[in-house]
Amino acid sequence: MKKPFVHRLIRQSLLGLLVLVGWFASNAAYADNRVSLECSHRQMTMDDILRCEVTVTIEDDSEVGEVRLPEFRGFQIINRHTSTSEQISVVNFKMARTRVNTTVITLQPTRTGKITIPSAWFMDGNQRVISKPFNVTVQKTIEPQAIEEEGTNALESPLSPSERQTPQLFIRLIPEKNQVVLGEQFTVSLYVYLQVDVDQAIPEYPKFQGFESHPIETPKIERRRKLFINGRRYDVQVLDRRVLIPQRSGELTIDPYRFRFQAGDGFFRQRQEAVRRSPPVKITVDPLPEINRPDDFLRGAVGTFKLSSKVDRRSTEVNQPVEYRLTMSGTANMEAISLPQPAIPAGVKTYPPSQSSESQQQGNRIVGSKTLELLFVPERAGSFTIPAVEFSYFDPVSGLYKKAKAPSYRIQVRPAQAGAKTSTGWQAPEKQILEMDADALRPLHFSGDVSARQHSFARSWVFQGLVALPLVLTLLMLLIDGFRRVLPLLKGGEAARRAKEIAELTRNAESLAKKADTEFYPAVVRLLDMWAEDFAGETLKGSTRAAAEARLVEKGLSETEARRWRELGSACDSARFAGSGDESRMLDLWKEALNWRKEAKR
Repeated sequence: MKKPFVHRLIRQSLLGLLVLVGWFASNAAYADNRVSLECSHRQMTMDDILRCEVTVTIEDDSEVGEVRLPEFRGFQIINRHTSTSEQISVVNFKMARTRVNTTVITLQPTRTGKITIPSAWFMDGNQRVISKPFNVTVQKTIEPQAIEEEGTNALESPLSPSERQTPQLFIRLIPEKNQVVLGEQFTVSLYVYLQVDVDQAIPEYPKFQGFESHPIETPKIERRRKLFINGRRYDVQVLDRRVLIPQRSGELTIDPYRFRFQAGDGFFRQRQEAVRRSPPVKITVDPLPEINRPDDFLRGAVGTFKLSSKVDRRSTEVNQPVEYRLTMSGTANMEAISLPQPAIPAGVKTYPPSQSSESQQQGNRIVGSKTLELLFVPERAGSFTIPAVEFSYFDPVSGLYKKAKAPSYRIQVRPAQAGAKTSTGWQAPEKQILEMDADALRPLHFSGDVSARQHSFARSWVFQGLVALPLVLTLLMLLIDGFRRVLPLLKGGEAARRAKEIAELTRNAESLAKKADTEFYPAVVRLLDMWAEDFAGETLKGSTRAAAEARLVEKGLSETEARRWRELGSACDSARFAGSGDESRMLDLWKEALNWRKEAKR
């Protein structure tokens, strides 16, 4: 009774085992090779950037044919790169290897309408593995339109047609005023309106033709604000602010800014790239009035100005100099302003004057001062007058020509004293004649033993000095060597040397940028590398920027900031080899580098 049951159980067990082995073998032999095509937009404008990924997954080291990428008709390829990764896993008690090749293509549309991106494919033996095609609708970009309001009123203006086309992300250029006089300062501010998260903003600045341009800092309280427009809540941030000074009259146009953003609207959504342009802004520049214009009025003297002066003394002697200092301050780029000089009185000589100037930001204006120092050297006794100085300027607030004045000074001059020091040296004393009575001379008499005393050379200080010289030199060398070893410890060693180098590079970078010196770029690259090494706590020399970026992420820096560090360095390298001497671009790069340093320290 039991034997047939046992046989049947054995047969069923063997059959089940064979089925299981066959299932394992079929699973192991099956390779799920596939290809996919995904893009960042289904709808876009001509200004947007399309990012497509072709992902090829190969299982178990299968040999497949060459991957055929689609033809991107209707698009211009901006960039393309491929990366490869491998994964090893255990599937059904067998080690499986998966290789993933990802090709990322960045595209700019060249026409509007519905565009179909064909499938990507490859041959797996006799089987053709194919992806799904991708459909994109490209709309014509509505040209940005300037906001009619000016100043802060324009911040909350309703959306223009171009802004309604891309309501989640757009930029506005808002001038302080739309009508100014020639040479009058005014500010323009570029704002970005956001309903999405933005990781990065890459700017292209206009050339500001017809204007003198000065980038300025935005007060912290104005950098970011929340606004409601057309029922939508926006995060509004200042991207750029600068003072413009028109250099010619007529209707001038501020060309559009162009920004490339990387943005998204959710944690799990793919980041998208978009290009936004500001509307062109027209500024009416009125010429300065001819009526009541002073004869001594100089070009560029528009704003408010003040003259002050002083002398170091009111009384002096012949050939003794009087130091005269004249200072002019005002709302202008003082380097472009010519400072008036007092007339030279008769009987007085002068030397070439020395001048210095400085400009700085004060609120939303560029202010500065210019100083002239002059020496008046009287050549005869009596008195002379340093005449008053006047400076004519145009006040755009009142619309009138005005004068700034510095007072005159009357200087008393005394005769020079004998032996007195002049402005060029010492005055020789008068010649003196000595008379002597011949009978007053007496011969000298000597007494006592005047024979030469005998000294031993071995006891002389010269011999003893020569003997001690080698010992003294040895001790001095030991002292110098010890001092060289101790000095780094007193100053903090390598860390202090590194901190000193960083401080010097930081001081020099902004100065080089203002001079439009291309040595600015290697200085900033060096600073970025040193800051990165300080964050990583190790040297990154010999590493590529990509490898250094990965290392910074491993050390705890966010991927966004690490990528920003790499892109800043690449931007400096590109500008350096291109020989770019754009001062505004240098200052913008310097500002971005300092902001990165601040974020990395957090």
